[in-house]
Amino acid sequence: MSNKYDIIIAGDGILGYSTAFALLQKDPMLKIAIVASQHKNAATLASGAMLNCFSELTETSFLTNTAQSKFQMAFEALKKWPAWLDKINEYSPKKVLSPRGTYILLNSKSGSLDTSNFYAIIKALKTYNEPYQEVSPKEIPGINPLDSCRPLQSLYLPNEGYINPSFLLATLQQILCSSCNVKIVYDSVEKINYSDGIVRGVTLASGKQLSSGKVILATGAFTQKLINKIPEIKDQIPMSLSGAGFALTIKPKQHSIQHIIRTPNRAGACGLHVVPREGDLYVGATNNVYLNPKTKLSAGLTQFLIKCAIEQINQDFYSAEIKDFIVGNRPVTIDTFPLLGEVSIEGLFLLAGTYRDGLHLSPYLSEYMANLILGTKKENDNPFTPERSFIQTKNIPDAIDEFILHYFAGSYEHGMVLPAFLSEKNFCTLLRQKIQTLHDELEIDFGLSPDIILMTLFEENEQKAKRTLKKHLAGLRLQKFKNVA
Repeated sequence: MSNKYDIIIAGDGILGYSTAFALLQKDPMLKIAIVASQHKNAATLASGAMLNCFSELTETSFLTNTAQSKFQMAFEALKKWPAWLDKINEYSPKKVLSPRGTYILLNSKSGSLDTSNFYAIIKALKTYNEPYQEVSPKEIPGINPLDSCRPLQSLYLPNEGYINPSFLLATLQQILCSSCNVKIVYDSVEKINYSDGIVRGVTLASGKQLSSGKVILATGAFTQKLINKIPEIKDQIPMSLSGAGFALTIKPKQHSIQHIIRTPNRAGACGLHVVPREGDLYVGATNNVYLNPKTKLSAGLTQFLIKCAIEQINQDFYSAEIKDFIVGNRPVTIDTFPLLGEVSIEGLFLLAGTYRDGLHLSPYLSEYMANLILGTKKENDNPFTPERSFIQTKNIPDAIDEFILHYFAGSYEHGMVLPAFLSEKNFCTLLRQKIQTLHDELEIDFGLSPDIILMTLFEENEQKAKRTLKKHLAGLRLQKFKNVA
């Protein structure tokens, strides 16, 4: 094949491969190049690959139109997964399976946020007529927590399951490689080539150039590096950051866990979860947002994750063999909403910023992008176009209230015990002052999400993080939010 293609996809994660597959379903004659950078710490292979939609809901998931739109994508994806896997399995002798069933625990180890999110999940399940059962925690196979961490209530969601991300990705790669019109290039994109407002192709790290009038950036947490090299648009797109997380796989001496066991989202993360995986168990996952992707484990956070799994899920994990430690980087934007669609450079498309939802959303987003690229779908119904203002969803007081809930959730889970003279109310006063000062320093009159606020606390260089955020936010036009609840 020559170096000229109909479409170039930068990124060999689930969204890149899924979009290539969806494009070929619509036009098998398309010549597609997939630039496979093989980032070891990208999101797909590091994920627990939970196909969770309602399980990820929080008390703020329906407060604005844009938040509702984000959930609606996840809901549509949940419905698409069975048919999507059937289509993939038509081309594979070894079938990709997706066992169903998720247990959600409400325990008292974390803060009151867990309770709010747990009941927000129930409310949404009822609203959407999604099947679920309230079950006794004692009936959940594999549960054996410490008495001090025992679950008080639990739900079972029969339609939400999981998948093996390595096998899914390998299967898609095998299918794509079998097409004579697809070329997988094991390299990384160094820059986007464009002139006169039209994309022309890409230059690879090796110096090689690939030519195309359509380029898709599905580069996950590594997207901002490429956007920074395009001055015409870099200040018009919400910044991409990295939601770095740690997970591990363990092999207990024996276990009876058959389905996902998880908590609600808490402490700026997706909650504690354990996922069966070919005899072993995946335990995840921490989440801290950083300016740049991470590649190394943190001893403290890894110890914390293991401790949580032993205390809150099963004490017998204490003697389990650790099979692997995992570092991954989720792609998150500064307003936590995705970047989907074409930019003002004609032919350049972004499929980025999906945070924790990329794999779950892949059946929906791959079809959406394929239709968009082939001209069968317009963007007028997409609130997440890349060149947009920062999507505001809360004012500063509400942002501070939400941050405090997340902060206490994480602190209690870490074992915090406040002395009698420093009540939670008094401690909150100190936190409110600190987070109000942060918003003042950034010179913004709207609230940031807890995840982004926490970034300023966890970055090695706090002042650099603040300067970067301030400069970026000053350059973005602001989109006022509309409450719908």
